[in-house]
Amino acid sequence: MRPILRSGRASRGLLNLTARHENARLSTGKKVNSALDNPVNYFTAANLTDRSTALSGLLDGISNGIQTIQAASKGIDSITSIVKQMQSVVAQAQSNATTNLPKLQGTVALGTAADATATGKSQHDAALAKTLAGTAAPASSTAGVSSASTPPRPTPCSSPPATPSTTSA
Repeated sequence: MRPILRSGRASRGLLNLTARHENARLSTGKKVNSALDNPVNYFTAANLTDRSTALSGLLDGISNGIQTIQAASKGIDSITSIVKQMQSVVAQAQSNATTNLPKLQGTVALGTAADATATGKSQHDAALAKTLAGTAAPASSTAGVSSASTPPRPTPCSSPPATPSTTSA
């Protein structure tokens, strides 16, 4: 009878080992918990887990890149909208400027060839000098203001006469 007992003990030990192994598999959710159970499957699973982790990192990077591109696209759309608004404002200002400009009557030659030769300057410089010095005749406008009501142009200020200083010695 002894051999039967030994085999019963051995079978109980084997059942206990199998039960522990099943409990470990159920608690971790893995088929192979260590390299002792099945070395080939364990290392294959470890490599696949590492690869999955690396791919998850790449997926996160791609998601961040997509969000960045979407934000940049929205920014460009906003800038495009602002530029279109600015273009319409400029177009409106240009049309208003051309329709509301005062009309000048008469022509006054600011710089003539005779003035240019007399001053020794170019015709443009002679006209500019006349305008800055205030000797050019003002042009009249038809924007509702008559030339009689326009104030005269100020003449350039000359320095006051020097007064002799009397110092007592």
